[in-house]
Amino acid sequence: MRTPLLPWLFMCSLLLVTSINSVEVCGQCLGSQKSLLIQFKNSLTFDYSWSTKLVKWNESLDCCSWEGVSCEEGRVTHLDLSDESIYGGLDNSSILFNLQHLKSLDLSSNIFNSSIPSRIGNLTRLSFLESIKCRLCGANTNPPIKAKKLGYS
Repeated sequence: MRTPLLPWLFMCSLLLVTSINSVEVCGQCLGSQKSLLIQFKNSLTFDYSWSTKLVKWNESLDCCSWEGVSCEEGRVTHLDLSDESIYGGLDNSSILFNLQHLKSLDLSSNIFNSSIPSRIGNLTRLSFLESIKCRLCGANTNPPIKAKKLGYS
């Protein structure tokens, strides 16, 4: 018995379109995550002429595709802001600490004039913090991290 070609092609096309759409949705940044990243970016002081990542963060694009941002299931898990010419400081009110799924944070080669805020301890999934050459000053250079395995320098 032969299967008619047209219905078979239709079913294959339908399966292909469905699988492509599900892959896209899975990788998209959740709106709340994009909003937090934009708020965080807007709170930072950095040199736009030296920035290679932050200046490219565009609200019309999926934030999981932004340079320096990696996601799992639409949630930000890795943030690499190394060499972004960020200066000033982070404090406990920073929106950064609302990225609850953050596992890795690289702030190296920036110029912060403050200690690591104690609220970073609320990022319980954080397992990697890079702050070398970050010039973080103050007594609190060993952050109070609740994560069990944290490597930082």
